[in-house]
Amino acid sequence: MRATTRRGLGAGAPRPGGWGLHLRPAAHADVPAMARILKHWVTATRWMPDLHTPDQDRAFLAEQVDSAELVVADHGRIAGFVVRHGTDITMLYVAETARRLGVGSALLNRMRRDHPRLSLWTFQPNAEARAFYAARGGAGGRAHGEPRQRRTRAGCPAGLELT
Repeated sequence: MRATTRRGLGAGAPRPGGWGLHLRPAAHADVPAMARILKHWVTATRWMPDLHTPDQDRAFLAEQVDSAELVVADHGRIAGFVVRHGTDITMLYVAETARRLGVGSALLNRMRRDHPRLSLWTFQPNAEARAFYAARGGAGGRAHGEPRQRRTRAGCPAGLELT
């Protein structure tokens, strides 16, 4: 399912404070760290089937570095990353140790700098992500359609529209 966030996403979000966070374009050297963040989230999320090998995750993320705007939050190691294709946010993941420190907000705000109107989707059971986007101006909505995200996993619940 597809979710669309249209207004206020990221407005007034806190900035990471005092711990040396640097946002920069992703490079191929970042792919292993990004793949570890993604795999950790998948394996830690009970309702998310783990359908891809670490090699498949790395190959997929390497494709994203070449074909999308991908930004990493770096504070000596990768704290999180966001992927944008046009006005669609297709991935935003933060390392478990960097959550609730403003990393996700900083990544989202970086995407909004050049694209104030963004769309995204998230899985309905992902209450943490839905709350994150709602707190940044996304409004809960209706589930509809199939996600355009290439990495859709079979058997996963529908997404939530954010407007």
